[in-house]
Amino acid sequence: MDRRLSLPMNFYWLLIGETLSSLGGTFGTMTNSFVLFQMTGSKTAMGTLWLIYLLPSLLVLLLVGPYLDRWNRTHTLILSHGIRGFIFLLPVVLWSLDQLLPWHLYIVSAISGIVQAVYAPTSLAMTPSLVAKEQLSKANALLDGSLRLTSMLGPILAGLMFAKWGPFLTWPCVIFAFFCGALFLTTITPPKKQRPPGNKQTWVEGIQSGFTYFYQQKILWWLALFLAVVQFGVGVLMVLNLPYILQELRGNSIIYGWFIATFPLGYVLGSYLLSHLKSGNLRRRMLGANVIGGLTFVALAIANHIGVAICIELIAGIAAPFFHVHSTTLFQRLIPQERLAQVFSLRLLIIRCIMPLGTFIGGILGDSWGTRTTLCFVGLIIVFVSLLGILLPYFRFLEVADDHSIEPATMQKKA
Repeated sequence: MDRRLSLPMNFYWLLIGETLSSLGGTFGTMTNSFVLFQMTGSKTAMGTLWLIYLLPSLLVLLLVGPYLDRWNRTHTLILSHGIRGFIFLLPVVLWSLDQLLPWHLYIVSAISGIVQAVYAPTSLAMTPSLVAKEQLSKANALLDGSLRLTSMLGPILAGLMFAKWGPFLTWPCVIFAFFCGALFLTTITPPKKQRPPGNKQTWVEGIQSGFTYFYQQKILWWLALFLAVVQFGVGVLMVLNLPYILQELRGNSIIYGWFIATFPLGYVLGSYLLSHLKSGNLRRRMLGANVIGGLTFVALAIANHIGVAICIELIAGIAAPFFHVHSTTLFQRLIPQERLAQVFSLRLLIIRCIMPLGTFIGGILGDSWGTRTTLCFVGLIIVFVSLLGILLPYFRFLEVADDHSIEPATMQKKA
């Protein structure tokens, strides 16, 4: 049997565990957002919720980054799932006692962000230890597609449940999903190459060597920056999606759930399409997808009908994996296992330094300029930066034929 067609069972346990936890995260995010918006009616409060999610995680990424590759990755993922499950007990109890206040939701958001700062790079570093190198693209596409599928189903189910029963049922579903995800992760048999290396560097030495290594790799550095621009737009959408549907398009929680679910549906379709396309120029493929993504922001700013907005989100979802999956696979192929989690944590640090700016601008400009103007502004930024990456000769180093032939030896030092 072709080895590339047969992924090991360990990977499928990871896939099931991550899918369940993704479903829990989607339910939790939507429920907290709905409750907070009902309590405050403020776009700035929505922005604050996401800022509190993002900002504490920046410090955590700096503190734990040098140690992520020394810890057992399976145990780290299980513990992360368990903590996120327990923290959602807080709003359940307080809501039942009619004592829930906005700052309680901020606490849940802050702890969730801190745990996610450890969980995300560890999860990305886990995949290469479970599958062969030639299986990485397929594994990443399958994992990404499955997670996006839950992101599609989650908002629909959460919107329906919230409209009918409110948060008292959706929050327990969050807890159940996280605990079940942790249970499936316990079935993973840790591979030998996952064992932490005998790295005796101090924290300062680890930080210095990690930043130096990351900065010197030209491809990785610029891929992270292009991704950061896109995540700036994601930060804006985190704040403006709900007001866009409820106020601009006069929708409700059910329509919002369908709208949010459309992007993941497109992402699943895009992942399937990506896995069946022949190899090509990654520079044009990845950055061209970002151009399309930026144009969808502009299109949303113009749309006046929910059906049109849903179609636009579908297109945005189809385009998204062409950058995300390829860039993630390049990182996994180019970085040695003993540095992988730390470098992913540095990439996440860059993204999370940019996303608070997106949430801040999304909240402030959404209140002052309006939702549509802000969406158009952000979309044009993404289009402009991506076109620079496609058109400027400086970025020719991104013109690799495909990610299956890339090896660490091909990495270019940053000029």
